[in-house]
Amino acid sequence: EQLEGVTAGDEKSFTVEYPKEYPAEELAGTSVAYEIKVHEVKRREVPELDDEFAKDLGEFDDLAALKARIREDLEHRQKHEIEGETRNKLVESLLEAHPISLPEVLVEHEIRGRLEELVRNLMQQGMDPEKAGLDWKEIREKQEEPARKSVHARLVLDEIAKAESIEVTPDEFQQRVQRDAASMGQKPEDVLSHLDKGPGRQVIVDQLLREKSLDLVQGSANIRTEE
Repeated sequence: EQLEGVTAGDEKSFTVEYPKEYPAEELAGTSVAYEIKVHEVKRREVPELDDEFAKDLGEFDDLAALKARIREDLEHRQKHEIEGETRNKLVESLLEAHPISLPEVLVEHEIRGRLEELVRNLMQQGMDPEKAGLDWKEIREKQEEPARKSVHARLVLDEIAKAESIEVTPDEFQQRVQRDAASMGQKPEDVLSHLDKGPGRQVIVDQLLREKSLDLVQGSANIRTEE
């Protein structure tokens, strides 16, 4: 809204008041000051939705083939979202059934990790975290509860892995590395080299163990889908 009507070369300063229900937790309920310089203004031109448009994308013979692919992708995404929601609810049930006293050092480490991730995201967007006008105390307080749940879930799933003697095979580890490399556009050997510079390999193994623990619980859970 603030950028409507600007032209190349314009500079503008303004403040955005984010509502408490804003999707990004780090911005919800905060006030952020922006300084903008406009380098250029472009207009989106939408092409005709026809067979030629589909062919221009490189791998479709006609518009029907493009629509079929889009439908397939949407169905896959919906299935993935439903699966993710199911697993999240399953974790919530596990935590309720297994209340434990959490080591505060682990909770603090998780909170710090979340704040550091937020700082990295802001910097990648070209924002100076110190000048973003964020209430870091409030943000930290908002991160405490999800951090506790994350630590709680890891501890419970780790205990399940131990009790059930769950292990990660070399093939499973290699498949995860290859998948991560593909998502980052890197070579698997480069990802492995980076992992070897720190505790990266063990982090991957721990993640896989927890995923397999949750798979085991999900496989034995009585899950009912309601329309």
